[in-house]
Amino acid sequence: MARRRTSRTIEYPKTVLTARFRGVTPSLLAGFIAFCLVVADLDPTGAYAWLPDGPGLTVDEMFNVEQGVRLEVGSRYVALGAMSLRELFGTPDELGPNAPHGYHLPDHPPLGRYLLGVAHGIVTAVSMPSDWPSPIVTAAARFGSAIAFALTIFIVASSARRHYGIVAGCTAAASLVLMPRVFGHAHLASLETMIGLFFTATVLAVADRWKPGEPIATRAAILCGVLWGLALLTKVQAVLLPIPLAMWAFWHWRAAAVKSLALFGVAGAAVFFIGWPWLWSDPIGHAFEYLGRTTDRISLPVWYAGQVFADKAVPWHYPFVMFAVTVPVGLQALGLIGVIGSRVQGRELRVESRGLSVEGRVTGWRDSVVPLLLLCMTFPLIVFAVPGVAVYDGARLFLISFPLWAVLIGRGGAVALEWIASSTTRRMATVVLALLVSSQSYGVFAFRPASLSYYNLLVGGASGAARLGFEPTYWGDSVTAELLDAASNELPDGGTLAVAPVLHQFQLDDLLNQSPALRRREIRLVEYGSENAASADGLLLFNRKASLSDDLKRIVERTEPTAAVRRQDLILAAFYRTSDLVEDQSP
Repeated sequence: MARRRTSRTIEYPKTVLTARFRGVTPSLLAGFIAFCLVVADLDPTGAYAWLPDGPGLTVDEMFNVEQGVRLEVGSRYVALGAMSLRELFGTPDELGPNAPHGYHLPDHPPLGRYLLGVAHGIVTAVSMPSDWPSPIVTAAARFGSAIAFALTIFIVASSARRHYGIVAGCTAAASLVLMPRVFGHAHLASLETMIGLFFTATVLAVADRWKPGEPIATRAAILCGVLWGLALLTKVQAVLLPIPLAMWAFWHWRAAAVKSLALFGVAGAAVFFIGWPWLWSDPIGHAFEYLGRTTDRISLPVWYAGQVFADKAVPWHYPFVMFAVTVPVGLQALGLIGVIGSRVQGRELRVESRGLSVEGRVTGWRDSVVPLLLLCMTFPLIVFAVPGVAVYDGARLFLISFPLWAVLIGRGGAVALEWIASSTTRRMATVVLALLVSSQSYGVFAFRPASLSYYNLLVGGASGAARLGFEPTYWGDSVTAELLDAASNELPDGGTLAVAPVLHQFQLDDLLNQSPALRRREIRLVEYGSENAASADGLLLFNRKASLSDDLKRIVERTEPTAAVRRQDLILAAFYRTSDLVEDQSP
């Protein structure tokens, strides 16, 4: 009897722990850890003393925040009957001049911005910075992206775990956190992390619920369509999803896929239309106007291969190269293993429920999820490689591909573990895999908060990438609160600071309103090269080579800055005293 009691005492805790470990708890934990890592450096300008400094205010971040706050507050007004939907979603052409509640900006759908506005409302209700001149606090809205990133981690880890085991789930979650470009965008009040969440959720819902060898349930088709509709309500990249999805569905179900794809499309379109009241007054006209805004816009210069291209003239290989060089090399290797590798069947490879069980080994191409993920992640790269399609800002436009790649990296981790374990112990294999994945964390920790400047070892890191003609930084995130503090301390009270590059007319006002350091010294911001900049006391620039004049490039190359944000000895942003510039240019 004693022996039996001992056996039960040992087995019961193991069963409970195993059940919990294989459930949602690890995925929730991964999402929570990711949220904490993002919040650990979130504040762009020093608005909150209790928040560490994060990426600087990006050039057009305030458009999203202002519109998000307007949508969130306006929605409450509509619910109270103090404002109509027409007023909330009206444009200047529809409401005329001097509308009392402002105007809707239909360059993007409302969902992503609304969620940023919700986060802004919650955070500012709890803590509003003192002596703040504006109702808008960018740092508060950034919590929305942090939450969206945590949810993306959760669904990526959960899906990888369901398909390929707990090792794959943990590896997938870790890999997404360790992609510096993805991690950097999670700090910004922009739409990239939001569209990444809904795009990924749609694809992984299809992977989970559309099972080859079985009819597609009507409920599953509609549910996935609703998720796609939410993605459409976030950003235009969602329109890229139906084509690769249809290719995968027709391959497995042939003509039987038509009904399910139709339900998917109708559900998505209905959610998109219902969720954006701006479309209601003129559905066809406004839909074409929205799509026209995304294709017929101001051309942006792109620095690539050491020269400036117009965004529609960038070489076709740009998206593929940028994808290859902005994810750590070790993670890229695991991703390739996840695509082409095979692993010994075991307890953790859950393929039997998908009708994919074979004797001994299962290859990536016999797993129906791998082709789906590959199609959905590579199709955006292909679209942006088409001549005449505008592409710019590093990997930003096709960042939706990275979470799907993380699932394949997770599968690669599980495959690699089995390979290593076949020649050593499983414990040793686990240690080796953990060391490999953790070694890829260099980029996240070494580049933060300027994670958008990361390049991997394929091009020699950031310094090697600069020598090869890649853009060092593109969005102003390298103009950190620390750099603004240093610049303001070097300027006289009421001094003038020239800024470059200036990419739109509200950029300087947004920066000044969001920076306590500049306001405290009553610094005046002017555009470099303008008439007002002739008597400036200093120069603040971020090293976006595509938008810098030749004289500014020479300043970066030849003049030692008073203060700078550097990574791998590469200047990303800098402040120069005017006197230093004059001395440097003298014979």
